[in-house]
Amino acid sequence: MPKGLGTYGKKRGRPKEGKLYALTGGTDDPSISRGDNWEDSEVDMTKIKNLEKKHKENIKKYPFLYDEKYIEKQRQKEIEDWKKSRYNPKNMKKIKAPTKKFRR
Repeated sequence: MPKGLGTYGKKRGRPKEGKLYALTGGTDDPSISRGDNWEDSEVDMTKIKNLEKKHKENIKKYPFLYDEKYIEKQRQKEIEDWKKSRYNPKNMKKIKAPTKKFRR
C-alpha cells in the first residue's frame, strides 16, 4: 500500500491549522478513528453554532430549568413527597392474617 493512504484507500493528508476534526464518532459519522481522511472528518461549525443558539434560546425561555437552586429545591421536594407517601401509615395497606379456610 502506498504511503499516505488510509484503510479505505483514500489519501489521508494532514490536518489544517484552525479547523476542528472529529477524532471519534458514531457509526455513521465520519471520523479519523474510523479510517476517514481529515477532509471528510472536518466538523461543520454551523451545526455547532445552531446548537449553541438553540441552547441560549432555551435558557431565556425556561430560566428556572437551568437554575441549580431551583433544581435542588425540586429534588428535595420530590424526596420529601416520596418519604411522606412511603412512610405515612394512612397510605400503607393493612395486611390481614390468613383465615382458617386458607390454611392447610
